[in-house]
Amino acid sequence: MPRKREMVEAGLCGKGLHQWGEGWKQCLGCKRESERRWSKANPEKAREISRRWNKANPEKTRESSRLWREANPERQREGVRRWAKANPEKKREIAHRRRARLEGNGVYAVTEKDMRRLLLQPCAHSHLSPCNGDMHVDHVIPVSRGGSHGIGNLQTLCQRHNTSKKARLEVEVRCSAVSRAA
Repeated sequence: MPRKREMVEAGLCGKGLHQWGEGWKQCLGCKRESERRWSKANPEKAREISRRWNKANPEKTRESSRLWREANPERQREGVRRWAKANPEKKREIAHRRRARLEGNGVYAVTEKDMRRLLLQPCAHSHLSPCNGDMHVDHVIPVSRGGSHGIGNLQTLCQRHNTSKKARLEVEVRCSAVSRAA
């Protein structure tokens, strides 16, 4: 058994172990460093422990996250930018839901499966003229004109038709196409 003097000199911080009641205990810095090493050596176990703690302490987790965001605004913005660049469809979906919520038109769940199914369909205006290019999901009744953000109010348009439709209804688009042809 090592003597107390040897134990004191064994600490990572140079302070070693400190007397705590009846026994000896690591200082806070040494304890944290020891936990970091264990977490690095056991990432799956550490993640599971962290998940369980976060689930059991949602208020503390939210507060901790809020404090980190306030202390690190640049890193927060950069993280959001990276996520948005990696997930353009989800970003667009969030923006559509927000607009519909702000307009008070009703927001309904549109799953990723629904969005994928929509994007596989041909352009809804392809009867007007041939299509090519990227496909966009468009609101049949624009949100700005009272349309809801739900699967029943969504259609697929090519980029050209979506940008030319703007905030008009299908009838208005067809009338303008007929008047241009005449």
